[in-house]
Amino acid sequence: MGLYKSPERFQDFLSKFHDLLDTIEASPKIYIAAINGVCVAGGLELLLACDLAVAADTASIGDGHLNFGQLPGAGGSQRLPRAVGLQMAKYLMLTGELLPAAEAHRIGLLCRVFPAAELDGGVDALVDGLLEKSRTGMATAKRLANLTLKTDQASGLKQEIRIVHDYATTHPDAAEGLIAFKEKRKPDYDKG
Repeated sequence: MGLYKSPERFQDFLSKFHDLLDTIEASPKIYIAAINGVCVAGGLELLLACDLAVAADTASIGDGHLNFGQLPGAGGSQRLPRAVGLQMAKYLMLTGELLPAAEAHRIGLLCRVFPAAELDGGVDALVDGLLEKSRTGMATAKRLANLTLKTDQASGLKQEIRIVHDYATTHPDAAEGLIAFKEKRKPDYDKG
């Protein structure tokens, strides 16, 4: 309640929350949301800013703001429709329903669902798999995917050509990947 009684402080809070989630989304690093319990309101907004989201099969996920007369104010009103489509986003926002993990996976909020006892191991395996990839390649792939949030398809496709050309012709990981494929071995990417 205190924030609502101080418009300046509330504006500062919203700006800082937006900045945090925008920083996660724009970072070249890969962020994974791992949900083991209830993920609602601001938690959902954080999940939506992450690159990958996984959950225990016992988790529940939803918007829930309107259940208490609130609105998503940290990017959820913009990221949720892009993640699950306009109709489903409106449904989640207007009803406040929390979805079981399996349903959240089905509509695209989650990449994977693990049995609750296997969540930590599943996340570790996911991270281990990512660590085998080119860091620069992953950062570039993230950048390419995020173009869909900021541009129309024609512009995005033009930028894709430029970005992929630059990566393939200037970054040693691109060449290393092809050489490793030809030699039937795992690539030895730059870890710097």
